[in-house]
Amino acid sequence: MDVSWIKIYIDWYDSRKIKYLRNLPKGNEYALLWVMVLSLAGKSNNGGKLSITDSLPYTLEDLSNELCFKPQIVKQGFNEFLKLGMVIQEDGFYTITNWEEYQNADKMAEIREYNRQKQRESRARRKNVNDMSMTDTPKINDCQDTEKEKEKELDKEYDDLLNNKLINRLTVDEMQILDSRCQAIGTNLKQLIRYAEAKKPDGVERPFKYLMGILTKDDGWH
Repeated sequence: MDVSWIKIYIDWYDSRKIKYLRNLPKGNEYALLWVMVLSLAGKSNNGGKLSITDSLPYTLEDLSNELCFKPQIVKQGFNEFLKLGMVIQEDGFYTITNWEEYQNADKMAEIREYNRQKQRESRARRKNVNDMSMTDTPKINDCQDTEKEKEKELDKEYDDLLNNKLINRLTVDEMQILDSRCQAIGTNLKQLIRYAEAKKPDGVERPFKYLMGILTKDDGWH
């Protein structure tokens, strides 16, 4: 499960640092670069570090290619970001200063732990399939193919769900509760969300309570 959004103040462009940047030659490009860097930090989901993996940092050249800016703009922009204290550089990583201002760090930590748990479950399933191969070799390929397809379907399902406006307002614990309730009645979270979307839930203030209400009171959706 990936991070699909970050928080950003609606008056971000009115801060002293952004105003300073925008008054520089090519300043509007630096300001745009900054917002894209924040988004990339969210995508990296590594405590504000700009990283390709947890242990592999983005270089300025990487950032130029990833964000489609000219290398000189990225170099000059990051020089200004460093000077203004907007980013720091440590252990080879460019890191957003005060990352918690831009992103719910607890939520991101929950998502990272959720991903780890899913990976552990996936490895355990593969291990069970491999153990079966010792006694039933002819069937192993079919089992492996089936498991791989199930994992792909699960990944795709959660990718779709993450872009949903209701899901993005739930905690990981709430998602797991809803998922378990859905499975108990022979359906799934994706089907529940699709039904809820059809009822146009734009004004829903408490999405978890709203979805639980559908599960417990509305028999017509599954």
